[in-house]
Parts: sequence; structure tokens; C-alpha cells
Amino acid sequence: MDERCRQRNAALASALQPLPGSTPYENRRRLNVGGAFEGMTLAEFLAAKHPHIDGCVWQRSAQAGRLEVDGRRVPELGRVVRAGNQIVHVIPGEVEPDVATSLRFVHEDDQLVVLDKPAPLPVHPSGRFNKNTVVGLLAHAFDGWRVHPVHRLDADTTGVLVLAKDRVAARHLGVQFEARTVVKRYLAKVHGATSGRFRCTAPVGRRPNALGKRSAGAGAPALTHFFTLRADATTSVVAAWPRSGRTNQIRVHLAALGHPIVGDRAYGPDAQGEFQSGGALCLHADALRLRHPADDRWVRFSASRPAWARRSAATPQGGGSELLG
Repeated sequence: MDERCRQRNAALASALQPLPGSTPYENRRRLNVGGAFEGMTLAEFLAAKHPHIDGCVWQRSAQAGRLEVDGRRVPELGRVVRAGNQIVHVIPGEVEPDVATSLRFVHEDDQLVVLDKPAPLPVHPSGRFNKNTVVGLLAHAFDGWRVHPVHRLDADTTGVLVLAKDRVAARHLGVQFEARTVVKRYLAKVHGATSGRFRCTAPVGRRPNALGKRSAGAGAPALTHFFTLRADATTSVVAAWPRSGRTNQIRVHLAALGHPIVGDRAYGPDAQGEFQSGGALCLHADALRLRHPADDRWVRFSASRPAWARRSAATPQGGGSELLG
């Protein structure tokens, strides 16, 4: 680790006590009205965007003056919205849930930032999380610093995360992720004994169901290669190389194969099932390889492994296993 990363990590540790979202603040959540919602009432628009929120919540917010359309308070929900309107839901005294604070820099240059992300920690603002996110924590610690995440990691997934420092670098990296030329290696601890190489080709649902989950067997084509690193009678540690970039792909594929990830409360059996552990999700973004936006050379980045992933046997060569260190 170079001196710049050491200084960044020291500044982060100092700035995140307390977490920025743990102090009550006025949260102004913004929603933009797209063309598909032209002519809807405000009530219909909000119901379409947030079907899980009861309409009474929006009615109370409007009556309390906490709904705005293009900067003006709207006291009732019958107003017709137009494409381009910006809706703001003002939430006073917001306190966000706690998140892991052991976020660490592993690399920084003029174009890239590479982080070792802990869990739980969302990357982008969403739902109950605004300031307590990777983007929010960096902005808080470094005077509004804005970076551009170029790929996704779930809040409960640990490991290597790449961010661009400007839009040019973000476009360069985005093309690579879109074209699937970035080689990504994950580690997962799963239920059941696996052996050798195996793969899953089940399509993954393009949209989440009512419970927010993706299904296997219908949707977008998907392929994940796996290799067993360590196995005993009840659990295994596997390496995974996703060849497509579907949301929750590794979790969906392992569950479809009968080996749900330990701690996966979305894709494992329910709380009464024999596999329900209630612990942390054992899924880790171990390493990736991509072309640097400055000069197009291949570079490799990795993150420190969690305790459950250490002391694993080596994987065979090929298929992305060159990322192992």
C-alpha cells in the first residue's frame, strides 16, 4: 500500500466516527418524472415508483408540507405531473441504519480509486441509505469528493470495488464492464459438499419479483463457472467467475444448483429451512482484471479475504484463475 492510500485510510477512520447518517438531518429524496408518467396524478406517480409504501404515508407528507414539485410545496396528491418535473420528499430528522466502517483504499491514481469494501455497506444511495453509503462516506470524509462507481456490489457483499475519478475514466471502464471483458473472481462459502469444476447456465430474471428477488430459469442468458477450493460434509468454499453481469447472478445460480450461499437470506430457504444461518453473507469479490483508462494496459486489483475464505486450496490455471494470489 502506498503513502497516498495510507493517508486516505487514516482520514477515513477519523471522519467516520460518528457515521454521517447517524446524526439526524433533513433528507431531501429526489424523484424525476419520466415521459412514461406524463399525465399521472402525483398519487399515481408515487404509487408506481414506490408500490411498497402505503398511500397514507404520502398523504400525511403532503399535508405536512413535505412534498415538493419543482421547488414548491404541494399540499395534496391530485396534482397532475409532467415529464421533467422533479419531486422532492422531505424527511426531517432522518437517522440511517449503521453500516460497516472498515472501508479501505487499496489503490489510487489520477483516474481510478480501488476500495476494499466491508459489509454491510451499500455503494449507492437507495432506500434508507443516503449518507451511509460508499459514495456518501467518501464525500463526507473528503469535502464533497465525487467519484463514479463503475460496477455493482451488493450491500452485503465484501471485496474489491473500482470507482472512476472523472467521467472520461468512467466511460472507458463502463465500456469494458458492458462488453464483459473485465475478469471478475468471487469467493463464496456455500451449503453442501461440492467438488471439482462445475457451472450454471440458468437464465436470470430481468426484473425482481414482488419480494425483490431474481428468479432462475427464465429471463436473460447467464453463465457462471465455479471451482471447489475446499469442502467438507456440510459446507464448501468455491471460486466463481461470472461470464455475464446479471443482478445477483452468483447468488441465484448457486441457489439453483442446490448450494445457497451461507448467510443468504434472500436466495436460501426461509427462516425455518435447514440452511438458514442468520449470519453474514459469505460472498466476497476477491479480485478483478481490467484495462487501465490512462493507457489501456491490463491491471489487476484484489481485496483482503475474510476469515472464512482463507486457507483454501489453489485453483487450476485458466478460466480467470490467474487472478488468484
